[in-house]
Amino acid sequence: MVHYGMTKTAQVAVSRGLAESVAGTGVTVNSILAGPTASEGVGVFVESMAKQKGVTKAEIEKQFFSTVRPLRS
Repeated sequence: MVHYGMTKTAQVAVSRGLAESVAGTGVTVNSILAGPTASEGVGVFVESMAKQKGVTKAEIEKQFFSTVRPLRS
């Protein structure tokens, strides 16, 4: 998912650049980087992966959240 990570990093870089360019003006710049969303497209992608690997959709989701997006404390 290189494209996903690259676009998230680009969003942070643009926000930081904007924040630095308006420093001292009273303008605040924030970045909100939403995580994966259970959209129709994601559902199709997960189902496709499950079918390829011969496992359930639930198993693919569990694997994703335990290896790609583990909970941080």
